[in-house]
Amino acid sequence: MTRWTVAIGCVLVGSLGSGCERRPSTEDTIQASERHLRTGNAARALDELLVARVEDPGSARLLYQIGVAQQATATTLSVPGTQRDAQRQLTGASESFARVDEMSSGLGLAARFNAATVRFQHDGFLTSADRYEERLQNLRQAIALLEALVADAPDFEEAQHNLDYGRYQLSLLLQNPPRADEEDDEDTSDPPPANSAVDAATTQIPQATAEVIDGSTIILRLPGREEETP
Repeated sequence: MTRWTVAIGCVLVGSLGSGCERRPSTEDTIQASERHLRTGNAARALDELLVARVEDPGSARLLYQIGVAQQATATTLSVPGTQRDAQRQLTGASESFARVDEMSSGLGLAARFNAATVRFQHDGFLTSADRYEERLQNLRQAIALLEALVADAPDFEEAQHNLDYGRYQLSLLLQNPPRADEEDDEDTSDPPPANSAVDAATTQIPQATAEVIDGSTIILRLPGREEETP
């Protein structure tokens, strides 16, 4: 059956009284996901966003929100036995934000900041000695993201703070590589904390505002128009 035939069939059914349910717009879905995230229902937010992406695969705004929901879902997976799922969600969030950075310059700064935050979260899963090299690579990627971000936006203080944190953590790792049959030396100094508790965020998108959710992720309040499909 062609799409045209399906559309006619839908109108005919509607004329008989049962009607056809209108699918929510991309903007409606994004706004609904923000409500779900605020009430702690990250899984529902992610499910609805993924369904919407099938209908609107070219929306950078939608993909950005998917990354936010993936990151939030990983945060909820903190009980024993869910670490693998949490890492999978963080990997997905990192990929989503990277794709947004490629798709939309208007969302690129926020996407890069969130992508680096995701890698700092992922670092918590890589603390065992047998994942030392993986942890080094992960932190180096976070640092590279933040260096590019600070170069493009030198006034982005939260990004500079997190860059300092990432460099500090990397230096600790390089100074204390794992040693066979011996406990690693414990560093008792207090590192500069990652700015995962930023109080405010900024955006260069006209008529848009930015908000930090759960102290780590930038959610954008965007104008009502859709961006052009790249």
